[in-house]
Amino acid sequence: MLRFFIFLAVIFLFPLIAYAQQVNVLVVAVRGIETARVEWQPTIDYLNRTLSQHEFTLTPVIPSNYKKIRSLVRDNRIDFVITQPAFYVDLELNFGISKILTMVKKGGYSQFGSTIIVRADSDIKSLHDLRGSIVSGVAKLGFGGWLVGYKEMLDNGFDPHIDAQKVLFLGTQPRQIHAVLNREVDVAVIRTGMLEKVTRNEKISIDQFRVLAEKNHPDFNLKVSTQLYPEWAFARTKKVSNDLSKSVALTLLSMQANSSEASLAGFKEWTFPYDYQPVHDLLKALQVGPYQGYGEVELKNVVIEHWPAVVTIIFLLTSIFIIFLVWNRKLENEIENRRQVEVALRKNEEQLKLHANVFNTSTEGILITTPEPVIITVNEGLTKLTGYSKEEVIGQNPRIFSSKIHAADFYRHMWSELTEKGYWEGDITNRRKDGRLIIEWLRISQITNSEGVPTHYVGLFSDITRKKQSEEELHLRAHYDHLTKISNRLSFMERLNQELNRAKRNNSRLALLYIDLNKFKLINDTYGHHVGDYVLCEIARRLQNSMREIDAVARLGGDEFTLLLTDIVNYEEIKIIENRVLTVLQVPVDYEGVELNTGASIGVAVFPDNGSNAEELIKSADKAMYKSKQKIRDSL
Repeated sequence: MLRFFIFLAVIFLFPLIAYAQQVNVLVVAVRGIETARVEWQPTIDYLNRTLSQHEFTLTPVIPSNYKKIRSLVRDNRIDFVITQPAFYVDLELNFGISKILTMVKKGGYSQFGSTIIVRADSDIKSLHDLRGSIVSGVAKLGFGGWLVGYKEMLDNGFDPHIDAQKVLFLGTQPRQIHAVLNREVDVAVIRTGMLEKVTRNEKISIDQFRVLAEKNHPDFNLKVSTQLYPEWAFARTKKVSNDLSKSVALTLLSMQANSSEASLAGFKEWTFPYDYQPVHDLLKALQVGPYQGYGEVELKNVVIEHWPAVVTIIFLLTSIFIIFLVWNRKLENEIENRRQVEVALRKNEEQLKLHANVFNTSTEGILITTPEPVIITVNEGLTKLTGYSKEEVIGQNPRIFSSKIHAADFYRHMWSELTEKGYWEGDITNRRKDGRLIIEWLRISQITNSEGVPTHYVGLFSDITRKKQSEEELHLRAHYDHLTKISNRLSFMERLNQELNRAKRNNSRLALLYIDLNKFKLINDTYGHHVGDYVLCEIARRLQNSMREIDAVARLGGDEFTLLLTDIVNYEEIKIIENRVLTVLQVPVDYEGVELNTGASIGVAVFPDNGSNAEELIKSADKAMYKSKQKIRDSL
């Protein structure tokens, strides 16, 4: 009998086990393999608990073994990558990974830069005083610990490798800070936050240091000398489906801020992906990482980008060469010259056929216009994307595709940039022949003659409508409650923190009302979840109608709601709004003729009287709400 039950268990559980899909997550182990397992395995366990249909595994690789990181991604053995920004842009550029989230460090910082420090008693007062000094960084390719600060010094006319007495790379940032303090080096480039962390942990006075070129960035309270760049990226590889990518992103976005999983890995939470183009631009400017040798002109790139002009030049040079030979060798070489002309023409014809084949088979839309502009030719990709035939667009102005959504300033800016830079690229909304709007990524390049006068414009575009729709859908799911359509916990916490910062700046008050429905569980158990959902939607609607335009309402989960009252003058104003909400919620909800009584308990917390941050206010309001609920129970 026992064997029979074991056999049944194997039969029924095997499909569930077999269905589990293995998902490999690579993390760059900056502190070593074993430390990375301790720090990141809880996050992997969190994904496994939440997305149980998948089996997430952790693959830590140290930064110095970057060849292994690249080979794992290239060979499609990795699904997701957690990495610092410099490594991310290299993998994005070479293997097509794409960001889905950006890390928010402890303290709420999702960006970082470099801090350039000297001793407070040093004669060095600015970056212009660094000539002849000893400069240190963490490593040659350290991003925040060298490259960002190095770029800032270059922008201020100081090249450490030329103008400094010596450049040292000391390996760790605490070592650099002590080297400055002990006068081993004159100046050090460290990652933002390290100065505050080391001085705090080692009980060193931060006043012993001076920050050069100190800058102020909104909502960034760490000492910094440079512009800011996005923190670590959570990225998907090309093999990952959109559904899995969305599920992982939403799961990590829902991870509670400062949870144990996040704290172990050294961050606060994940947020929507930042723009990593500034990282690309920095590495391009310094010609390091994936951009080594960037900017060097290659003949093949010139030919591909300007093939009509190149073909024309080749033809003219060939003709001049032929005329020269004829002129010098005259009649005795006429037969040989004609043979060479025929060979050259055949080569040119083959090149033209090759370019024409690339033009016609491209899946992206391509059109070429005159300077007026008038369309003179298009490819098959354009006809498929727009629904117009070649005959319908040739001879027309590109305005034939206009959606009339963009203002005139949009097009003026486009043409101004095109004239100034020789190209323009960006997102644009156009209209197909059938009237459907499509969002395109468009690049327009200017073709000029030898005198710099524009002769043609080449437009290249692709349809990114689905991509934009997916991004919008992800945003809505992350910020709004799927049932009531009002703000969810994540969106409410962002708004609460924004209003707290504003209240602190303006020395004003705000109030948080924590609402719990008294009889909701009884309604749910008696009439079913569909009736309970109806009640929640009606309560959300009433709360929205009871609020001022400047206030906010959100559903935290279950039958719990919150109201955020801003610019509060006095407690009487709060009491008026609280009584109004209680009155509205005491009115029974009519569901198909059945009156459902809910009522509510409300707890109130006021900034700054009951707390100085979001966590303290919520705890205070929650505590007050439970006292209110207990009074109601005691009165029954």
